Amino acid sequence: MLEPGIYPLDRPLRIHSRTTLCGGGQNTILVTTARNSAGIGILCREVHNVQVSDLCVDGDLKRNSVAGLVLDRCADCSVQNVTSRNFRQYGFQIKNKTAFSKIFSCTASNNTRSNFFLDHL
Repeated sequence: MLEPGIYPLDRPLRIHSRTTLCGGGQNTILVTTARNSAGIGILCREVHNVQVSDLCVDGDLKRNSVAGLVLDRCADCSVQNVTSRNFRQYGFQIKNKTAFSKIFSCTASNNTRSNFFLDHL
């Protein structure tokens, strides 16, 4: 569990299968930095049985901030009570045959292209 605080992300936080990432609520803030060239906050790629909950992912509209949370070719994942804000492209990006996953009680705001973007499901 991550305690409330601000956590800079110099690169995407890659989550592996059968992992739980739980914050201490909306005061647990993961912030993408200028060093994060991918512009992604949390990345779940080709994983299963992942749980992410109770935190906020913050981008920067002035930089290459692509997405707060990406589910790419994932299965059986759960995202709950997560806020994704201030990304130049997407708050939440779910793509490439991600299946059997739930996103609930989440908030996305001030993301330029789309708050929730579903692609090639």
